[in-house]
Amino acid sequence: MELSIIIPTYNRADILRRCLEHLARQEGAPTFEVIVVGDGCTDNTKDIIQNSKLKIKNLKYIEQPPSQQGIARNRGAREAQGRIVCFIGDDIFVAPDFVKRHVEAHQKHPEEFAAVLGFTTWHPELPINAYMHFLERGWQFNYPMLTPGLITHPAPYKFFYTSNVSLKKSFFQKEPFDDGFQGYGWEDIELAYRLWNRHGMQIFYAPEAKAYHYHAFTEADLSAKMRQIGRAAKVFQEKHPELAVIPKGFGKWRRTVGVWPIFLPLFKRFWTFGYYYFLSWREFFKDFKNSEKAEVP
Repeated sequence: MELSIIIPTYNRADILRRCLEHLARQEGAPTFEVIVVGDGCTDNTKDIIQNSKLKIKNLKYIEQPPSQQGIARNRGAREAQGRIVCFIGDDIFVAPDFVKRHVEAHQKHPEEFAAVLGFTTWHPELPINAYMHFLERGWQFNYPMLTPGLITHPAPYKFFYTSNVSLKKSFFQKEPFDDGFQGYGWEDIELAYRLWNRHGMQIFYAPEAKAYHYHAFTEADLSAKMRQIGRAAKVFQEKHPELAVIPKGFGKWRRTVGVWPIFLPLFKRFWTFGYYYFLSWREFFKDFKNSEKAEVP
């Protein structure tokens, strides 16, 4: 078995069905399997899996109690038979040559420490709004910074996007996902940091391994999304105090000054990126106030 695709899911049977339909259409692919980990699902996910088994030869479904994405991915990877494990989400629709491209990239970079990042963009069916454009400019993905080949950014682990990334199973087993993250965000970056810092992981960008993200966001989603990321960042910071991931002092001030009443209406009208930038940082810090007070002796 060349490649195992790991998909955590929670009560999104309809979107998972479409995700699996795209995986069933792979062209010229070497042997691969799909492992779906139901993270406490109570909907008809199991029925979707049973129907999809008629189209995907090697499809396995694992059920587990509600936990979080990292634990689900760890469980799927333990069951994987492939030489390579590939992580995607249940709302990711892959291109017909997705498996082939990931495997080819690993053949080009056979070293155990070589990981492969594919390209993810919004699905063309979605109406792309200003907030989604903002997310594609660094807050969810930052592909504009990358060129094909080795990612040479000083912190390449920040590009370990689990919507479309693969690595050798033997390498992943050195450092699985940390189960200390209970919400959304940072668990993938934290894993990548350990693999990079302790084991010399290199990430190669292969834009030809293409996938589409079928998940619309609006400004109404910003607060909950960024507050979760803020809480997860605090967990990351506690695990790795050597990294300054949470701005303090002047760094914090300059990221929040833009939400002052005098600035925010102007940004909303004339500078959309700045508007969402400052709003995001404001929500990021919202849950820090009470926790910071509690830490004062």
